[in-house]
Amino acid sequence: MARTFLKTHASWHNVEAVSVTLTIPDAVLASLQEKEGNVGACLQLELACALYQRGMVSFGSAAEMAGMHPFAFGHELTRRGIPRSYGQAESEEDAAYVAGRQ
Repeated sequence: MARTFLKTHASWHNVEAVSVTLTIPDAVLASLQEKEGNVGACLQLELACALYQRGMVSFGSAAEMAGMHPFAFGHELTRRGIPRSYGQAESEEDAAYVAGRQ
């Protein structure tokens, strides 16, 4: 038997998001060793880290996808041994963040 998870994502940047439905076999769920209520968040974090590591999304987008504050997401990347790249996109995101706090 498989279970279907539907996760709606409310952005803290007020950006529209797409919801994705995943059907995951019970055997895979058991191997995740996550409580049933945490599976969606666990998979979102895994996807965000993987996409960031592959250079497919920026740091800010990955943190948002994971549903984490950028500081906490950076800590998670460090914990996983994923190096942070700091390019033009990250510089612009930081500048926009600082401008929005003033």
